[in-house]
Amino acid sequence: GSLEDYIKEGGDADYEHTDDLVEAKTLDLDGEFSYKARDAMFVVDMDGMKEALEDEEKDPLTSPLLLDPRGTTFANGHIPGAIHVRYASIHKPDDTLQIKSREELEEIFQTAGVDVQTDRQILCTCGTGVS
Repeated sequence: GSLEDYIKEGGDADYEHTDDLVEAKTLDLDGEFSYKARDAMFVVDMDGMKEALEDEEKDPLTSPLLLDPRGTTFANGHIPGAIHVRYASIHKPDDTLQIKSREELEEIFQTAGVDVQTDRQILCTCGTGVS
């Protein structure tokens, strides 16, 4: 669902820019990594998102990390604590279905303050279900 759907369901929105950083750990570049983008175990519905984010008393070092890849609409409102990593920044300029190299992605996420080696659950949200 979209941010608008989240708000309609009673979710809170933050309208201020955040510079909160998540401290990056040393990256292990020797391991093999894979991601199954179409595997349903990596998808949560609105209830799953709300459940993951509802406990405001959670320790900020263990609570879920929320990434929001929307472009300019991020400034129109976002889920509190969301880190803005624009989808346009992670794909190749000439092909929106081709993701940048691992090294480029690591730099992008580190610059945004995202620890790619975190043990925290990482949740991604967007406006349309596309990015």
